[in-house]
Amino acid sequence: MSVSPLVQNRGMSASTDRSARHLWLVAPAPVYEQQPLPAFSSDRPPSITPEPQAHERWLACDRPADRLRYGAYLCDCAACLTSLERIVREHRRPGLPIVIVTEADRVATSARELLAQLEAGEGYAPLLWVVGDVVRSVYIGRGSTHATSSEAQFAWQQRCASEGRHLPRPRLEGTEPVGRHPASLAPAAGLSLRLPRELERRAREVANEAGLDLETWIVEALRASVG
Repeated sequence: MSVSPLVQNRGMSASTDRSARHLWLVAPAPVYEQQPLPAFSSDRPPSITPEPQAHERWLACDRPADRLRYGAYLCDCAACLTSLERIVREHRRPGLPIVIVTEADRVATSARELLAQLEAGEGYAPLLWVVGDVVRSVYIGRGSTHATSSEAQFAWQQRCASEGRHLPRPRLEGTEPVGRHPASLAPAAGLSLRLPRELERRAREVANEAGLDLETWIVEALRASVG
């Protein structure tokens, strides 16, 4: 049995036909001069449960036997984490909405997603949209959800679309990075405090030395004084 050698023009013809059938083999990869605009999941802003009224608020670790429901707030203690785990695994409410109020945003996520992040040791940071944001409070919402949504992200998408270009992700300036803020995670009353300029400067220096923002340091100092 003999095999005839390949003919150059036939090989060229075969290559041309093959290229026509498989254009992806020869077509150059697309080059984008800028990032594409973000895809919209919805034209409507995210639906986030409003914060409970003062008479509806309660701290989950103060009532560990109660099932989590609207009005409950979570802090970063072990008892609150246990309540979150119980609502997901024992009561089978993985879609229970959790609202995270930050310095610059409101984020709605599910109990299952928050539990996964906390158990992995990641904290709240992966769920936040604004870079460098600070968690102020965490409470249980109404209804059910299986996705994470952010009001700041929606506003950013709207602005990108209106300006026709990809904008930098928003960043919160002048604050400590996301971390432990025990004084602000529980429901609290608002208080406006005026300090003499020199006292504020000195207090801020002491707070920085302790690795805390000024607000948290003041509350911790008050808590240590009054018990």
